[in-house]
Amino acid sequence: MSYLPIQQLLKTAPVGTTVTVKGWVRTKRESKNAVFIALNDGSTINNIQAVAESGQLAEETLKLITTGACVAVTGQLVESQGAGQAVEVKIEDVLIYGPADPDKYPLNLNGTRWNSCARLLTCAAHQYIQCDPAHPACVSVCRP
Repeated sequence: MSYLPIQQLLKTAPVGTTVTVKGWVRTKRESKNAVFIALNDGSTINNIQAVAESGQLAEETLKLITTGACVAVTGQLVESQGAGQAVEVKIEDVLIYGPADPDKYPLNLNGTRWNSCARLLTCAAHQYIQCDPAHPACVSVCRP
């Protein structure tokens, strides 16, 4: 088992190896057959998709995996069956470093509460000062 940044995984990791991906949940989507989690660690603009069969992960674990949660996913790197990415991680284990309560941190990209980053910045910048583009934390992260 090896840890590589997502950027290197997408470029060089051989299919069939066991990998650990650490990062933040961008989106989670559940269907009746599978759970799809898009992860990003900041090493690239691209996400890597992690897939678990329905019922594989405990219900308590699934509730904690929300947009913005910090997780480590261990699994087999396999060729992707879907369009948009070459490889994905077939989940064997998930470790949650830090959940992101959607009521305290409204980061849902597809939800009705905050349907765009612009709305978050204009409507609630005073509540979420770290999202202010002029805030030192945001400037240091966004600097090229």
